[in-house]
Amino acid sequence: MSNVIISSATYNFLVQHLVNIEDEKANVINEFYPDETKEKKEFENLMDDYISSIESFLRKASNNNQAEFQLPFITIGSIVEIMEVDSGELSTIQVVSPFFGKTTFDADCASYLSPVGRALLLKKVNDKVNVSTPIGEFTYTVKSIKHASE
Repeated sequence: MSNVIISSATYNFLVQHLVNIEDEKANVINEFYPDETKEKKEFENLMDDYISSIESFLRKASNNNQAEFQLPFITIGSIVEIMEVDSGELSTIQVVSPFFGKTTFDADCASYLSPVGRALLLKKVNDKVNVSTPIGEFTYTVKSIKHASE
């Protein structure tokens, strides 16, 4: 099992983020998906995969007891700089909750349920991201990740 070293601030942020996401998941299901539907199941699967990926990362992580905060991958709330591969165009996007999120940065927003937001979740700097949208296929490279509090 490979060990990843992260700061205490990053570790604490990810633990608190998991608590918040679990609460949001329950609230969204209660408010928007009270009945058993395909959409409810898709939402549950997306959130379960997201949560289990972060939990798995944290199990492998070691705390270096430093205060430096740097997200190792894109989370809900992240502010991400991406470059469209074909055009080289840079965009800054904040991945937000479609239901309860508030943007804290002057950037375009992408709900984590949108094609772009969903594709960006858990990606790292320099990862390539393929996005299928109603207007076509796009490939982006993740250039930077920061949290709105940075």
